[in-house]
Amino acid sequence: MPTLTEKIIKAHLQEGTMDRGCPIAIKIDQTLTQDATGTMAYLQLEAMGVDQVKTELSVSYVDHNTLQSGFENADDHKYLQTVANKHGIYFSRPGNGICHQVHLERFAAPGKTLLGSDSHTPTAGGIGALAIGAGGLDVACAMAGRPFNLKMPKVVNVKLTGALHKGVSSKDIILKVFAHNPAWLRMLYAIRACLVKPFGIETKAIESEELIIEEDKQEAIMRKDDKHLLFYVDIFITPLETGKQMIEVTTLVKYHNWVGKAYFFCVKLFHRIIVPLVLKKALC
Repeated sequence: MPTLTEKIIKAHLQEGTMDRGCPIAIKIDQTLTQDATGTMAYLQLEAMGVDQVKTELSVSYVDHNTLQSGFENADDHKYLQTVANKHGIYFSRPGNGICHQVHLERFAAPGKTLLGSDSHTPTAGGIGALAIGAGGLDVACAMAGRPFNLKMPKVVNVKLTGALHKGVSSKDIILKVFAHNPAWLRMLYAIRACLVKPFGIETKAIESEELIIEEDKQEAIMRKDDKHLLFYVDIFITPLETGKQMIEVTTLVKYHNWVGKAYFFCVKLFHRIIVPLVLKKALC
């Protein structure tokens, strides 16, 4: 059965096929901007020669640079107010509330697509919308009636049963599912940190999404570079005739100095233990 995300994408699909990693384009129903990014977005919209926005609803929020001690912010606010009035955009004045929370409460709706030039735009996903943060030019194009281009994402359907304890929110669930490491893995990280501490290296667990530089159906490449070493991890999936899959993990390390060599000597064993176990856990 398709997930809510897949249903929304299917209903708004204008280009491409819904195969993971394939380029697609979807219709955008709503947009939001805030004053730190909105000024440039509306200048780009005006440069396109659009008379009225083509979306069902677009909102311009002023919630970041609200202090008007100088002329700069005040000028931006006046421009945002007038350009909103000119092009059929709702204007949320300074002090009216934070863009992602106000939009969730006032405008977002289940099944709608929302594109916003604020990193917290996905908040509207909590009401059943497909909400995506993007650059100002992407938002301007959406207001001009252009579809939003992206790669078809991998969608994971999580079903919860039972009841939540008092005080537990959806964010707690997300942190539990995506950011919580098992006790044995936390112990390995702690041991690793103790081993490399004498070299003056601070270590912490990094989410894989922060490291991925290239990804398709069969391969993902991760990269991390600091002053001590540069490393790449390549994960390649090969379908077998038996119907199973073979996963190959290759690590390439370039040392910048002797500290990098000493660090990797200490963590090499843990790397060989952790990577297969994490992959096995992810695929179960």
